[in-house]
Amino acid sequence: MELMYRLRNESETRPWARKSLGQNFLVHRETIEAIVRITDIRPGETVIELGPGLGAITWGLAACASRVIAVEIDSRLVSWLTKPGRLPENVEVLHQDMLDVCFSELADRFGPGLAVVGNLPYNIASRMVFRLVEERAWISRAILMFQKEVAERIQGRPGTKDYGILSVMAQSFSDIDRLFDIPPGSFRPVPKVTSTLLRFRFREPATPVLDLDVFKKVVKAAFSRRRKMLANNLKTLAGIDLEELDEVLGSCGISGRSRAEELDVHSFICLANTLALGCLRQK
Repeated sequence: MELMYRLRNESETRPWARKSLGQNFLVHRETIEAIVRITDIRPGETVIELGPGLGAITWGLAACASRVIAVEIDSRLVSWLTKPGRLPENVEVLHQDMLDVCFSELADRFGPGLAVVGNLPYNIASRMVFRLVEERAWISRAILMFQKEVAERIQGRPGTKDYGILSVMAQSFSDIDRLFDIPPGSFRPVPKVTSTLLRFRFREPATPVLDLDVFKKVVKAAFSRRRKMLANNLKTLAGIDLEELDEVLGSCGISGRSRAEELDVHSFICLANTLALGCLRQK
């Protein structure tokens, strides 16, 4: 791969990873090629690459897609990546925090059905997943790298310690496939953890969520104290009393003595929708 040759010959001038930004650059050739293959990018597609790093995956994506929009927050990397000849001509580097990307605006420019690829820093991984859920209408799929522990939380099942807010939010709006693990030695600098590649295929749930804001509030409140019963946690929601709460839980077939980790995704949607139609809807 051309990039590997460039990195070997520019080791003294390329930017080094910043710990403060959670940077670990993927350098293992076979892993890079496997990720590019598994994205299944087709001609005509626009790819949004979150955190291109040194451009290792960018070259492969650009060879398949019509264009790649590489979103990078680090000004050093932006300067390095935008030097003439550093990246293919169909790559545009966007100097921006990935959390601030407006996917609807990018869809207006390049068409809907955006493909998202990226290696997410641990400290913002959850927030980025929530952001993608919010903008799912413009995204066809996302292939994202996480620390293994975060990936396990995303795919957590009811009744397990991994099941929580992140699990419910991600699974409500996407089908998630675990692709493969990536060992620490594939990165420079070498992290202390294993990474996992997940694929998200965004969709609407079988029962539509009536109000996403209410849904998020309900899920967050339910898991606010994992050891407490559901009714006690939901009492923190503004504008609801115990009598109304009992009626809402009963209408959804949920016991107030349950704990949040016992509810499946459908139960959370039923609960949030019932509340959205009543006392929690604030306009």
